[in-house]
Order: sequence, then C-alpha cells, then structure tokens
Amino acid sequence: MFNKVMHMIILALLFITCARGTDSLWDERNISRTEGLSQTPFIAVDGNNNIYISWPDAESGKEEVYFRERINGEWSDIVVLDSSNWGISNTNIVIDSRSNLHVVYENDGAVYYLEREGGVWKDRVMLSDSGESCSQPCLGIDSLDNLYVIWDYQVGSEWGMRLMKKVNDTWKGRFLPGFELTNPRMYVSPGGEIHIVAEGAGQVHYYHSSDGGENWDRIVRFPNNRPGGGEYYDWLPSVVEEGGYVYVFWTRSIVGGIKGMYYSVKPPGGEFGDTTRVEMDMEEPNFSCVEGYNGYIYLVWRETDGSQTEVYLSKRRVPDGAWSEPYNVSHTETNSIPADMFVVKKGVVYVVWGEEFGYMDYDIYFDEIAY
Repeated sequence: MFNKVMHMIILALLFITCARGTDSLWDERNISRTEGLSQTPFIAVDGNNNIYISWPDAESGKEEVYFRERINGEWSDIVVLDSSNWGISNTNIVIDSRSNLHVVYENDGAVYYLEREGGVWKDRVMLSDSGESCSQPCLGIDSLDNLYVIWDYQVGSEWGMRLMKKVNDTWKGRFLPGFELTNPRMYVSPGGEIHIVAEGAGQVHYYHSSDGGENWDRIVRFPNNRPGGGEYYDWLPSVVEEGGYVYVFWTRSIVGGIKGMYYSVKPPGGEFGDTTRVEMDMEEPNFSCVEGYNGYIYLVWRETDGSQTEVYLSKRRVPDGAWSEPYNVSHTETNSIPADMFVVKKGVVYVVWGEEFGYMDYDIYFDEIAY
C-alpha cells in the first residue's frame, strides 16, 4: 500500500513539474502541440470570456490557417480554415457584437478574409487586387461592427498601405501613400476613429482619421536622430488610445543591438510629446504590443533572460503613473516569442505567444493573468 501511495505522489509531482516549464512541450498552456511551425497567434475574447485564437501553421508539407476556441472553459479541436502549399502567414481575428468571428490573413502575397456567422464559416474573400504584393494585414472593428483592414502594399515601384472598410457587407478601399511602409498596426476606437502606425526608412509613421477613414490628418514621423549625429532604427510599432491619450510604442535599435522600448504620447486635443524610453530594469526589451483598459496602459514584450527569451507584462495608469514591476508571463526554458496582440477584460490579461522547440518548430501558448 505504501509503495502504491508513493507511486501516485511521484506521478502527481511529475505532472506538476511538466505543467510549468520543465517539459515545455507538455506545459498545460500549450494549446497547439503540432509538429510544424506555429507562430504569430492572435486572440479575441467575447463578453462571456470565451476565447478565440487563430494562427498560421506549417504542418505535413502544407501551410494552413488554424483556429481554436475555448467555450465555457472547454477547448475545442483545432480547425483548419484554409490550406496552401506555401505563403500563409499573419492571421488576425476579431469578434463583433453578434458573436460573429472575422479573420484576415496573408496567402502568397494576397490578403484574404473569412467570416463565421451563426457558427458556420463562409467562403474566403480576396481583399487585395491581383498583382499586388501585400503583407502584414491588421484587423479592427468599431461599435457599429464596421470592419477595418490595413496592410502594406507594393506594385512595381509604388509603395504604401491599403485600408479596406466593410460597412453593411460592402467593402470599399483607400490607398495611403508612403515610403516603403511595412509592419502596419491599427487601433480603431468604438466610435470609428482610426490610428495607424507603420515603419519606414528607420522611422515610425503615424496616420489618423477621426471619421472612419474618409479624411486623414497629416502624417507624423517620430524623430530618430541620435545626439551627436547618426540615427537609430525604429521599428515594430504599436498604437492604442486610452482615456483620450494616444500611445505609440516601438523598438529602438542601433547597429549591434537593441536600444530598448520607446514611446510617445498625444494628450486629448494636443500633439505628440517627446520620445521617451520605457524605464524598467530590462536589458533588451523589444517586440512590444500595447492595450488599454479602464484607465491603464498594458504592455507585453519580449526580453532576453540569460541564454533565451521570455514574454513579460507591465502596466501603468494613464497618463503619468509609474510602470508596475514586470511580470514574467511565459516563464519557460525555451525561447518565447510574443504575439502582436493580447486582450484585457475586467482586470484579466489574456495572452498568446509562440514557444520555440527547434528549427521550424513552434507551439502556441495561452494564459490568463489577473493583473
């Protein structure tokens, strides 16, 4: 009897150990466990705290759009939304007020859109034009369920970003010119105010529309000159509005390394202020993304921790609170790559990210933190 009890205790201890980082493949937060490259996940959360996650995956010689949901605390099986021989990447997902799901993704240089209405996925729709070279689609939605999609765009020597808006099941487009703009990210307010950031020529660019994309303000380019000469390389921006304050974050680099995370703030009715470094006890913070909720700014980023990387979380009260002590979200023994999005609802932070297990071998992790 004693040996049987000891055996059960050892099994329980092994399970607890494996569930939190020693064997990352079997970590309880691992929601994909595929043999291929699962990365860049995006997440949506509805009013009942049901979870919806999409991501691109390379499995069995195919590249596919994967989808998984957690309803009433129970995870579904993984669903394949689209499949191609190659070229699928960068999925985004949002949920509307009627609980319909909307997904955009890149496939071989084109941008596609999928909708799930009443629990049924409709046929995909190609949003970009034939002959365009498109990448990095980003999706937003306002309180009227109007959809907004932005991506970077090239035809020959012409560069820029294209914005598509869906109103009453009709898509219409707008071209935003720029110099080799890439990695666009967007925040759409409930009232349809649009904030777009992108990187170009080593600088972060900001676009703004107060009327749902009909008219646009002048472009803001954040200065990147170093004291004494030379330039930084500013990239991977993100943007959010909270309490009337607009926050733009990005990673700042110099030759040979990461300088840190930087940001600029525009107060209500004002202009963007000075570029400011996110002051934390971190060595190489980068790949940051930002969300706002209930008077706070939440920031998730990647940080080098010894020989590998971790995903961290911090928050500060708007407009001038102090950053909270960074919280290690991933806390694994493998390299952790944050997604470009997380969600905050009722003081709970829902985070998805990728965990690296080897060359072309990543899994998707999910966790929720009361923070």
